[in-house]
This record gives sequence, C-alpha cells and structure tokens, in this order.
Amino acid sequence: MIGPVTRRRMLLASAGAALGLAGTALLAACGEEAAEEEPASPAAASAASPAPVVEPAAAPQAEPVNFRYVTDHTSGPRGEAMQWGLSKFAQTRPNVNVRFVPQPSQYEDVFAIQMAAGTQAEVGMLNGGTFNHFVAAGGFTQINDALDKHPDFNPEFWYFNADSYTVNYEYGQANGELPPQVMEGPQYGMPFQGGLNGPALNLTLAEEYGIEFPSPGWSYENEFLEGAKKATDPEKGTWGNFGVHQSFDFNWGPMMFADGARSHRNASETELYVFENGGDTGFQFAVDLIHKYKVAPPAAIAKEISGEFGDPMTAGKAWVNLWWAGYTGFFIPRIKDRFQWSLCPQPVGRTGNPGHWWSSTGNLVTSAATTFGVVEEAADFSLFTAGPVFQDRIAIERGTFPILKSSLDRPETLAAPPEGMKWQKTFMEYEDKKPMMMQLPNFWEFYEWRNFAELAFIGEKSVDEVVPQMLDYARRDLISQRDQYDQNRQKLGLPPLA
Repeated sequence: MIGPVTRRRMLLASAGAALGLAGTALLAACGEEAAEEEPASPAAASAASPAPVVEPAAAPQAEPVNFRYVTDHTSGPRGEAMQWGLSKFAQTRPNVNVRFVPQPSQYEDVFAIQMAAGTQAEVGMLNGGTFNHFVAAGGFTQINDALDKHPDFNPEFWYFNADSYTVNYEYGQANGELPPQVMEGPQYGMPFQGGLNGPALNLTLAEEYGIEFPSPGWSYENEFLEGAKKATDPEKGTWGNFGVHQSFDFNWGPMMFADGARSHRNASETELYVFENGGDTGFQFAVDLIHKYKVAPPAAIAKEISGEFGDPMTAGKAWVNLWWAGYTGFFIPRIKDRFQWSLCPQPVGRTGNPGHWWSSTGNLVTSAATTFGVVEEAADFSLFTAGPVFQDRIAIERGTFPILKSSLDRPETLAAPPEGMKWQKTFMEYEDKKPMMMQLPNFWEFYEWRNFAELAFIGEKSVDEVVPQMLDYARRDLISQRDQYDQNRQKLGLPPLA
C-alpha cells in the first residue's frame, strides 16, 4: 500500500472514475426576469412647432444570463476584495447575474463530488490539483477563443504559473531550464490569486538587538543565521526565526531550491527531485535552525510565546518569518502599531540565488458553462477577475497578492504598513521562481511525501532517516499514477511519456 488512504484521496479517486460529460443535468440558475417597462407616452406637439417629436429607438437590451461562482474568499481581506470586485462586475455587466456560492476552505473535496455528478458551478476558484484531476476527462471548458475576442487581452500582462489553468505538461526545470514565463497552451480560466514565499522582518526587534536591515544577496548561512542568533534570547522569549517547519512550500522548500534543487520531480516523472543538486543540504539547514543552531522555537515553545496573537511573529517575539510576503493583509490588523515591520530581500543559498516558490489559483470555467451555453459570459467574468479593477483591489486588501503585473506598481500597493512592499515585485520578477508542477492526475496524493519531514523537525528522526522515506513514498506514488498520467497527456494532444 502506498500510504494512508486520506479522505481527499478517496473522494478524488471516486470522483475521477465517475466524471463524464453525460453527468446529471443541472437546472439552470434562475434569475428574476427584468420587468417590462411601460411604453413611453407620446410627446405632445408643441404649439410653436406642429411637427411631431420622434422618440429615439431604445437600445437593444442584452438577454439576462445566469451562472454560479464558487470560492472560499468569504471573510477577512480576501472576502472584502471579493465582495468589492463582484459588485464592480455587476455594474459593468448588469445583464449577467453571477450567483455567488460561498464555500468553506478545502471545499475542493465537495467540488470533486459535484464534478462527478455534473452538478458543479459554471465557474470556480480552484487550485491546479483539482484542475489537473478533471481536465483530461472533460471537466473544464477551453476558453482560448473567447479570450481572443478581447482586443485588450495580452498574455504578457500576467505572471504565469503553468498547469494551474492551462495545459502545458512540459517542464525542463530538472534539466536546468527556466519555467515558462508567458501564458500559453490550452486555457480553461484566468489567474486570480497568487501564493509566494518572501520574508518579513520585525524592525523594532532588529533595532533592539542591533541587527542591520539586510541587503540583496544576504545568505542563509551568514547574515541570516547571524541575525537569527542575535535575536534569540529564550529568557526574554524572543527568537530569530519562526515557521521554518510549517510548510515545504513557504519555508524549507525555498531553502532547498536556494541550495541547488532544480525542480520538484525529475524529467521522466518517476522520482522526487528536490533532494538532488544540493537540495538535501537546504533541508538539513532548515532542521538545524531548530535543533543545532536553536534559533527557531520548537512547537511547544512557539505556542507558549504566541499568547493571544496566534504566532510568535505576530506577537512580536520573532525577528523574521519567511512566508508573509503575499499575505500581509491578514497581519496588519493583528499587529496594528505594536511594532514596525517590513518585507525584505529573500536570502540566498549556496548557489548564490534565492529559492523562491510560488503558486497561482485561477477562476476556472467548468463543463457546466458549455452545458448551459454561458461559456463567453463565464470567460468574460474570469477575465474581469484577472483584470485591473479586481486585481488592484486585491493589492489593496492584501489577503493574497495580485497576478496582474501592473497592480504591483500602484502607490496603494506600495503603501505601508508594512514597509518594503516593493519587494513583492522583486520576488515575482525572479525568473527561476519554482512552480508546484501540479500536472499530475492526483497531485495532492503525491504531495503527501512532505508529511515525513515533520519527524525531523520535531526531532524524532534524523534527516538521513526521513529523506529515504520521502523518496520511497514519492517514487511508489508516481509509479501508481503513471499510466493515468500518460493517458491524460495523450487525450489532451500531448506526446506520451518517454
């Protein structure tokens, strides 16, 4: 058996087997019909001018269109941006009724069941794992033609993360090539929000301990570690770093890429590849921050010093956190004016390069839009959410970060707090930032290899013990998916696996 059978795995497996275009038909989302206006009364002839007044012909009204949109952006800074953006779309397209269907987080499990039953919404904010699980089986509608009808549509306007809302499946990163930079390929939606790692510093704590603001090129093994040691004082409850163990995506993964790891998987899609070319030393360094250098608090101590604020960084007890750059809107109201903080350059590893990781979630047009004949309207909506009106608001609310390049240059985007918001654009314009490579048919099943790392971070096992476990799990899972992945590629017009 490959690994624990999680609820997500069972749901996706059953949904993937059941999905077909001949799923249960939906009832169209009903919207109230526009009331008929009373006919205009004829104008009275003027005594001075006996000629009748001719009323101009009324402009033809577009037929009302209804479709559903699901997302979990329902509260906080993300919810604020969502409600604002939806109201703006309603003003722009009054004949299009977007029925907003709020969902809890992790709603992809439920959406998978709906996809299999044919009861899914016409547009959904979904991650690349869900997209790639269903796209080859016809779960989504290609919108390239609809986008091409917009004269102002230019693929270069957005930061591009392949295989999140497009089909590419060709990665040369394992061979040292850069990830694709410009949107291309069969497209089923538009990018909406991004996730990326990037550090935030407690400037007040830095001043207290005499730590200078870092310059571009500061390294994990030198300035980063030296500053973390200065800020660590267990008696005062202050630490150099917090969150290193929390996620591969935002914390220890970027350290591995900075030390030389080229990609998540090898070119033949048979092996986990992040521990090659120096990636293993990056992982060891991350673990050492807790157990060797003792500049990051173990979980029990982190909970103790977090107090009412939820985490040591927000409590003002940590000098740096490596993943706050894309989510500052969540921390601004919690920090208030208790201390000054700022984004700063990403540290570099032994390669001399930063190891940026990032992801992109899109608003995807599902096969239901084809069933109900609303593909163009759904594509227009997806494009609107990726456009300047919506993306500029995302940049203001800061519950995530905008994917539209122009939105990162606006004064509102750069305004403090926190200071240093300019670094967001620097992070995004680094060409070798690593995408998640989510083109597998069961990506989240594969991604469970990360769970073994926790044993090293809590000190139960050494790095040398857990790395073989991660490699073995990933290898067996990739083998189990390989036939389906090969079939999916060919269904989508791509060459078979080598």
